[in-house]
Amino acid sequence: MHSFKILGIPLFTLLLTQATWAAGVEVFLKDRLDGNLSQYCIDIMGGFENADPTRGMQAHTCLGYRGEFGVDQVLDSEAFASDQFRFPNFEVCITLNSLELGATASLTTCDDSDAQNIVFAANGNISPKSAQDMCLTAG
Repeated sequence: MHSFKILGIPLFTLLLTQATWAAGVEVFLKDRLDGNLSQYCIDIMGGFENADPTRGMQAHTCLGYRGEFGVDQVLDSEAFASDQFRFPNFEVCITLNSLELGATASLTTCDDSDAQNIVFAANGNISPKSAQDMCLTAG
């Protein structure tokens, strides 16, 4: 299991698992890490009914290959247009704890703050809107 950190060099970029924009999507790491065929997705720690946003995020095996997404892996793709990474089943957003290299990200109530202004670039990078030379990576 992997946590997420802000780095200046994009070691892992994130891409949608669906080519078309839908309300609920999984976002997975471009790098397969250990070669797992089902990829690793942004995931809330705890899993399914035990998912607990206060415990943070991890990169965990994607579940979309089974024909449905895990409730703890669903992101609202429509929120990307507002520069937000929102988990609609938990009403929390990815929140940057600072813009320092190596800083972590957490999950907090969505509030449109600068710490939640995160852009999903066309190349798959996820970056702070105010520091697009940086990116969110799995660590």
